[in-house]
Amino acid sequence: MIILLLLVELVTAFRYEGDEINARLANSEADIIHDAIKVKEFNHEEVIRILTTRSKAQLTETFNRYGDDHGSSITKALLDEPAEEFKADLRTAIRC
Repeated sequence: MIILLLLVELVTAFRYEGDEINARLANSEADIIHDAIKVKEFNHEEVIRILTTRSKAQLTETFNRYGDDHGSSITKALLDEPAEEFKADLRTAIRC
């Protein structure tokens, strides 16, 4: 069910498509994602909200900040965990 929620949100959510970014927001959201991965809450509501509502430019900044602050990419951090279907779908959404 969570996979369906992620997919529906990805295709229906409104996204700002400009190039403007908020560095402070990127830093904060990188930490939110890191904390969710750390406690293995891959279906965390805030993570889904971030991935489905932020612009490509904002997400790129967030993912870069994640790597800078936590020493590895988000997709690599998700590889280190035990395999599960939602996590694989989450990695695919992040890579896209």
